[in-house]
Amino acid sequence: MRDFTLFNCSNGARIEGVRPKTAAAIHVDTPPGRQEAVLARIEAQMRYYEAEGFLAEVDLEPAINGCDEFAERFAETVEAAKAEDDSLS
Repeated sequence: MRDFTLFNCSNGARIEGVRPKTAAAIHVDTPPGRQEAVLARIEAQMRYYEAEGFLAEVDLEPAINGCDEFAERFAETVEAAKAEDDSLS
């Protein structure tokens, strides 16, 4: 097993078991001469998306329909609550 330390460099997201830290505050102690190889490996493993390519293959129609249905049902629920309780009007 490898010995490593994880840091949360996100912008406000809480990640269990990871210490929050700014990216600039992290010191990588890779042996001299290996930094470029490590960075190249990380970059090679990253998945890049061109503009609008991230969701190009995702069918968003069900999600859009679900949001529309939620909004309609929520409005119905609010109206029903108002009808039952005059203090909500």
